[in-house]
Amino acid sequence: MKYLTQTTIVVLFSVFSMNVTAGGITTISAKSLINHEESSVNTTPTRFDRILNTIGGSVSRAAFTRAVVNREPIDTVKTIKNNLRHLYFFTELKGFMGETVFHRWEFDGEVIAEVKFQIGGSRWRVWSNTNILPNLLGEWKVSVVDITGRIIQEAMINRE
Repeated sequence: MKYLTQTTIVVLFSVFSMNVTAGGITTISAKSLINHEESSVNTTPTRFDRILNTIGGSVSRAAFTRAVVNREPIDTVKTIKNNLRHLYFFTELKGFMGETVFHRWEFDGEVIAEVKFQIGGSRWRVWSNTNILPNLLGEWKVSVVDITGRIIQEAMINRE
């Protein structure tokens, strides 16, 4: 059983209170959220599994693709070829109505972007994309993440 303090939960929510800019991710620090009064934060362990159980839903389809047309991926990309400049990640979600879900893009283990989606129906299709620069050889990963930070699904692809 994993336990987190409420301080950590505040940090989780601050990570997702972000603005994505061309230069990267801008976040609010945990200290600014608690007004620099660390002693006033309740550090009683909280059962994280209880929080996770409040967030439901699943990924019914997910794929890397070259484009999305009419809310559907046009193909499935298994490896990134040298001439591919834009890579999309498509996800069909079920059971997340009214919740927030993110696509977390990573390159060689470093987070490069998080894209936020407000889910508006019981079946909802979302997609995000990134530019693939010619010098970025290695592993790309997209994680589908809920508001608590739980990874719902991950997909990896290599650029050769």
